[in-house]
Amino acid sequence: KTASGEPLPVETTLIRVPWEDGYRLAAFSRDMREEKAQKQKITEADNLNRQLDIEKKAAQRAIQMRNEFLANLSHEFLTPMNAIQGFLNLVLMSPLSPQQRQWLKRTEEAAKSLLSVINNVLEISSLESGKLNFVSRFFCLDNILQNLNKEFLPKAQTKELFFEIKCPADIPNQLIGDAVRLEQVLSHLLSNAFKFTPSGNVVLDIQISDSSRADDGETVSLPGDMVMLQFAVRDTGIGMTLEEQNGLFHSYTQADASTTREYSGTGVGLAICKGIVELMGGKIWCESTPQQGSTFYATACFEVGKR
Repeated sequence: KTASGEPLPVETTLIRVPWEDGYRLAAFSRDMREEKAQKQKITEADNLNRQLDIEKKAAQRAIQMRNEFLANLSHEFLTPMNAIQGFLNLVLMSPLSPQQRQWLKRTEEAAKSLLSVINNVLEISSLESGKLNFVSRFFCLDNILQNLNKEFLPKAQTKELFFEIKCPADIPNQLIGDAVRLEQVLSHLLSNAFKFTPSGNVVLDIQISDSSRADDGETVSLPGDMVMLQFAVRDTGIGMTLEEQNGLFHSYTQADASTTREYSGTGVGLAICKGIVELMGGKIWCESTPQQGSTFYATACFEVGKR
């Protein structure tokens, strides 16, 4: 005990030593308060870590179940929405007054917007639950570029923007991979560029990635006769600060909360793009300056097709 009578944890060591015609006991006592407190902290930390691990696994399981639930709802969501759009198209083909046609046109636009939101939520849920489907087959890059040109050239004309797709002759046209997913990524990046660009230009530039190009400029065949392509979408839009770019490719985030009101969107599109290009062996990143525009880069790996 201490002088005040408080119990004191000690470790006492007794040693028998020869002394004159007999033996004596030598005792050494060591204060164990600090060691005991340290052991208590370690025990509490271990218990806390175990509890956190249990809670982490439970949270991960809950997220997985949520994502699986949303991913399995695709038909339940999409079937009625497709029916709504189909019937709207039929009604719009029938005789209508100008006011009725205007109302139905707005309804059709709202249905398309809602369908886009549903698709994005389902895509990110499928991605996070590991159920995003990829189909690798032969395709021509030119076909994708023609589709993108048909989709965005009218938008460029409406907003009076210069639009161009640059694809050098050394880019292989015949590829093997998921053409639908590639077009989905490029379409989203171009859509964002047009959305945030009030004037100037939008350009899609395609190059062979430096990771698959030798110092002399010749193409280097990756394992399995693969090629890494880099797609750059440049615009002269509103741009972003470095702070706004942080978390840009995370789910349900946008550069600025005000963009949700002004430009609309769910904030999952770029997260979907990131997941897709990573599954295609590539990566995605952004370079931007406020009021000067942005450039979004995406790389993807394809097998060079032979026919």
